[in-house]
Amino acid sequence: MRVEPVEVMPRYELVHLIHVGAAIVGSVLLTVTPLVGTIVLLATATSLFADLIGGVHLARRLTPRRASQNVVSPEDGGKPGTLVLVAHYDAARTGAPFGRRTSELRARIGHRIRRPIGLLEPVFWSVIVLLACGGLRLIGVHPGPVVLVQFIATAILIVSVPLLADIAFSGPVPGANDNASGVATVLRLAERYGEDLEYFDLWVLFTAASSTRRGRRSSASTRWGSGPSATSPRRASRSPTPTTGACSSCAGRSRTRTRRTGATASGRLCRAA
Repeated sequence: MRVEPVEVMPRYELVHLIHVGAAIVGSVLLTVTPLVGTIVLLATATSLFADLIGGVHLARRLTPRRASQNVVSPEDGGKPGTLVLVAHYDAARTGAPFGRRTSELRARIGHRIRRPIGLLEPVFWSVIVLLACGGLRLIGVHPGPVVLVQFIATAILIVSVPLLADIAFSGPVPGANDNASGVATVLRLAERYGEDLEYFDLWVLFTAASSTRRGRRSSASTRWGSGPSATSPRRASRSPTPTTGACSSCAGRSRTRTRRTGATASGRLCRAA
């Protein structure tokens, strides 16, 4: 077993409060100087998109950092494949956006449009709409319809301010729910199947800062983003095509990442557990 240090910037709610504030300022500037407002919105949209996909962190660099760690227990039996059991061991923050009513509202809207709605999707698309409004103003489109659309997008951003602030001032969720159950499931599976699988080495990975919304910076997080193949060329050469199987019947957020026939193997593990 080894511990891998991770540097994290976990206050994602502060990051997106910065994005929302900048977008609201950009929307106001559109009514006065469309060029300046569009530039502000373009910078905001770029920073927001890069942060959401885990790319370059711009606004997140303005938020506090702290140290954390991943816990890794690898098995090296020389088998052709590797099965990785993953669970996060940190507890996320609560807040109104995670409440029952808000979650049910997102679920109902998602059901109507036949796709799930992420927590920050309304913020992201509102910024994109405002950016489009800025472009329309610059090319001289009649401001009537543009003003209406701009007002709706700005109103959504204004509503998101107290919701994000509520996350910032809320405490963590109960650890038994998030994610002691997932950790216990992974430990039980590792105890039951460690060294007993015919074609797979069994690795256990407990990740930290899962609720930072991609605010991690370390060599460890980079390696585990692509699985054990980044640290084990031998396994990568034997199993070049990774497949992912979701362990939906396991408690908490534990999941499996496998290679070759990994999806089938993970299904057997779940049923046996």
